[in-house]
Amino acid sequence: MALYRGACLGLDVGGTNIDVALVDVDKGMVLHYGKFSRYVYTVSDVLSVDPVKGYVESAKRIMLSTSRVLNAFLEARLPSTVLILAPGPGLPPPRSIAEKCIVVEGYVDPRGVVLENVDTAKIVEALGRERMESVAIVTKFSVRNPVLEQRLFEVISRIAPRERIAVSYRVPFLDYRKRAATTVLSAKLKLVLHDLVKGVSSWVKKIYFIKGDGGALPIELAIDVAALALGSSQASMVMGVQATLGSVTGIIIDVGGTTIDVVPVVNGDPIPTTFRLGGYDTHITIPRFESVVAGGDCGIAVVDGRGRVVSRRAGAPAAFGGNQATVTDALNYALELGIGSFEKSKRVIEELAEKHGVDPRDLAQDVVEDVVGKVANLVEKVGCNGPLIAAGYLGKYLVPLVAKKCGLSYIVPKYYHVLNAIGAATTSFSLEVGVYYDSVRKKAVFTPTGRVIDAEKRFVNREYVVEMAREELIDIARKLDAEDLIGDVEVVHYDEFTVIREGYPMGVVVHCIVRARPRAMVRIVG
Repeated sequence: MALYRGACLGLDVGGTNIDVALVDVDKGMVLHYGKFSRYVYTVSDVLSVDPVKGYVESAKRIMLSTSRVLNAFLEARLPSTVLILAPGPGLPPPRSIAEKCIVVEGYVDPRGVVLENVDTAKIVEALGRERMESVAIVTKFSVRNPVLEQRLFEVISRIAPRERIAVSYRVPFLDYRKRAATTVLSAKLKLVLHDLVKGVSSWVKKIYFIKGDGGALPIELAIDVAALALGSSQASMVMGVQATLGSVTGIIIDVGGTTIDVVPVVNGDPIPTTFRLGGYDTHITIPRFESVVAGGDCGIAVVDGRGRVVSRRAGAPAAFGGNQATVTDALNYALELGIGSFEKSKRVIEELAEKHGVDPRDLAQDVVEDVVGKVANLVEKVGCNGPLIAAGYLGKYLVPLVAKKCGLSYIVPKYYHVLNAIGAATTSFSLEVGVYYDSVRKKAVFTPTGRVIDAEKRFVNREYVVEMAREELIDIARKLDAEDLIGDVEVVHYDEFTVIREGYPMGVVVHCIVRARPRAMVRIVG
């Protein structure tokens, strides 16, 4: 087998399939693609079978996106969380973010000075009385000085697994309520990511995870802020559209096994929206999308004499070895698609029709119209101009029907059935890095690493601090062998003030956050 040292292997782990695409990032060529049923294969299995095994061994990176993290949240299949919160003086603490909140003493002031230490013994004692499924640690100004959170993490990790503990200083933004909500989410989701990569430890240094903003992050960093993985699959889909169609404006319709997602894009970019936990905003941004549980693995039923989709997964379609009638089987029968086993689709549709005394053709067509109507309603809801863009295995067949109902044109990209995997393989490195520069205290603190250095200059300008943050970002990427994945670096936050004492300027305090902007690094040409 040929070696592909310049290639990236993209995987998208959905509820039904694991999609694979090997992309030569230098030439913009798709070298291999395929689908593996999750009813048969795990991620570890896929990486271990030929020909994928050979690609894994020679490819530079394995880029992984998934809908499982968001699905775990939506289906409320997450552990409860104890929030250890040191809010200091000021507004009442946001106790309701987590199932249990333990408010503790300990305070870092807005300048990063520790005014009150934490009593770790008391906190451990309090945690001993709680049922700990996961723990989130938040102090108000930890992005200015993470030392209290670091101490708490080390102590709590002696009584709880590290993969169940999240700290807030990994998120570089100051708003501690949003940071607290983000950290609680990460504590709940860390195990989902751990389970996802379980059994692939031999490749872990190659594995990058696709975040909700569409960018890639090495798995060890992604797990620390696991909430970043929310919206991963939708974001990789957008990157796949960028890589194959460029700066298109339209509406992606991704027909999956459980859900059908409708994702608007403008000039190739998603419409960003803030993810919320209960009534609280987080620092997590995901693509705006609408979704309906009407995917190919969903069951069907006869209601008032008409075929209807059932809003839950029934299992594998009869066409692909299952024993229940599904949306896939209805499409297969009504449109005579010939996918999988047409005869098995025909059999389960006719059995269901006979049971309810209806015509099987009418039953299947009713189901198709029901699904098309539900998706058309979502298209109208997102209200984005442009053509519909087909994605997912059934997208080629369903999207033209939706386009006809909506009076819109449509596009079926060449690699429509593995766009998520192509998007994963072709996206850029994405990370937000903050620097808090206090020349009076002569300290500069970087997030998410928590690294502290001397602030050597008393007065600095914007360009100096932005370059500090940019160099930190590049240094992190370099250590991870990901410098070649960095695209544009943009400033997402900047504020500064001069410290005055007795009428004289003593120095400056600056907070700057930069981001490696996610973008498809490759345009697929073949």
